[in-house]
Amino acid sequence: MRITLDMIYLHHLIQQLQMNSAKQRFASNSTLDEATQQSIIQLLKHSHFNGQLIIEKNNTYFEWVQGFENLSHKTLIGEDAIYYAGSISKFVTGIIIEQLIDEKELSYSDSVSKYIPLFNYPEVTIEDLLLHRSGLETYETKNNIHGIDEAILNICTLTRNNKPKYVYNDANYVLLAKIIEILTKQSYQSVVTERLINPYGLNETYFENHKINLIGSYKKGMLLIEYRKEDLDQYIGAGHLKMSLKDIQKLSKAFVNGDIFNEEKMNHILRALPYKSQKYRNGISVRDGYLRIRGCIHGFDVINYFNKDMNIIIGTNMSDTNDSGKLEDILKSIFELIK
Repeated sequence: MRITLDMIYLHHLIQQLQMNSAKQRFASNSTLDEATQQSIIQLLKHSHFNGQLIIEKNNTYFEWVQGFENLSHKTLIGEDAIYYAGSISKFVTGIIIEQLIDEKELSYSDSVSKYIPLFNYPEVTIEDLLLHRSGLETYETKNNIHGIDEAILNICTLTRNNKPKYVYNDANYVLLAKIIEILTKQSYQSVVTERLINPYGLNETYFENHKINLIGSYKKGMLLIEYRKEDLDQYIGAGHLKMSLKDIQKLSKAFVNGDIFNEEKMNHILRALPYKSQKYRNGISVRDGYLRIRGCIHGFDVINYFNKDMNIIIGTNMSDTNDSGKLEDILKSIFELIK
């Protein structure tokens, strides 16, 4: 991590340049009514938002890009910016696991140890991983570990709570990614490309080993810190993808519109779970009237709310360490404006 500029100066710089550049970044093909547009724009400006927003609701479209992809060069964020997708990678993994279950390659009740014998907890099932109910201790990356096989060896050393409950843990989806590789006899990257990227036109989706022109990322605190950590190959299946917001929208629309699974399968995935108040499954949080996916990693934060009639996605490359819920609060306010 490298401190770039004092937060006070950058706060002033960002405010001034966002005010000067925001109009230039406004998407001219918007069909949102003027009053709602202005309410959203003022909210984003007041919040000193740095990133991109896309709204699709029925026949209404609105896109707004504000701020910088690189503070050192004062380069504005473009409409085709690529973000670390973070835990939205779990949504991708969950889809492929469900496809393999439909193809009778595995079942929800299968023991993880059936596929990864070194994983010494035979009571943990595929469904436990999908629901984050494995009971494994928190997964942490290490500097000397690279690639999915070394990550699996690391995970197999984790202890486990004998009375598991819902605890969000990247380890669960790294295990699922490895099971995908074992069942298909292909790399995770090849499987995702074959099953999702090519069929659904995800032309701005990349993997941890792709060297692309990724926008800069920053973490706000007392100082604004340029943030980049090269450990994504330890998060394969859980947090390693790089995607444009439009590609994330394409995938979430294909999912909710029934292009990937039939109605019976969708009803099963989105069913009310027997565990009190648990909303999460398969990389998705089921909310009242819509679905939510979120990825937050290394200064990036991306959140997508969607149903059959609406798709709102917001992304920033400047997450706030003092207020991890700030971007979600902005999105909730926008959601209320367009309901």
